[in-house]
Amino acid sequence: MKILISIISAILYLSSFTACNKSSNNPLKLKNTTDSRLKLIGKYELNIPEPSGLEIDFNSDFLWTVSDENSYLYKISTHGQKIDSIKIDGRDLEGVAKFNSNQLCLITERDRGLVVLDSTMKLNKRVLLDLPGELNSGPEGVSYNSLTKKIYVINEKNPKLLLELDENQSITKRYSLNYAKDFSGLYFDETNKYLWIVSDESQTLIKSDTTGKVIDSYKVDIPQVEGIAIDNEKNLIYIVSDNTECLYVFTIGKAELQ
Repeated sequence: MKILISIISAILYLSSFTACNKSSNNPLKLKNTTDSRLKLIGKYELNIPEPSGLEIDFNSDFLWTVSDENSYLYKISTHGQKIDSIKIDGRDLEGVAKFNSNQLCLITERDRGLVVLDSTMKLNKRVLLDLPGELNSGPEGVSYNSLTKKIYVINEKNPKLLLELDENQSITKRYSLNYAKDFSGLYFDETNKYLWIVSDESQTLIKSDTTGKVIDSYKVDIPQVEGIAIDNEKNLIYIVSDNTECLYVFTIGKAELQ
């Protein structure tokens, strides 16, 4: 009987590492099997269906993400607590980025478009992108460089592309990418002028220049990574998973961010 109890206890203990804690928003103690330069410090249940894309708000107090299942934009805390939600008129939301001084820009995969929201989160502008390909293999991530007024968009695959758009949301440059199986998220680090690209199928974070040229890469043992955001002041990387519907928080050394 003691042996049986010990076995059951061990199973219950190990199972606590396999999923997000649905009863609280406290970080779990997780085995970190990713790149050794990254340290996992938190994993939080989001209670959001198929979260995709991630952005740090203007004041860095909270995050934005979207759901490609129900077409909602969500405001969440850095511990994954849902603060607010806004219904968006767009099919298959996949990315979100700060835009100008107080607006947000969203990407819609099936519509092949950008949706710009004003400071009150109302529709300000809608732009269709000239992107061929299968409906479910379209644009997956968006980010904005406020210094150059450029928008960056990553296309998942068939073709795998990094797009640069001007301040009128017109495509000015297309860069072919071939170093991952697909691409599922994008973030522009304005402090260091890098792009951070995530690949779902390759389970990799990629640091690149603004033409998509690889500077470094980091393996992450997270299924279906769909969004990334960087907090340079705190040396934190936030990652969201569509599969687990969780927010992951990693610390990373300053040297890695620079």
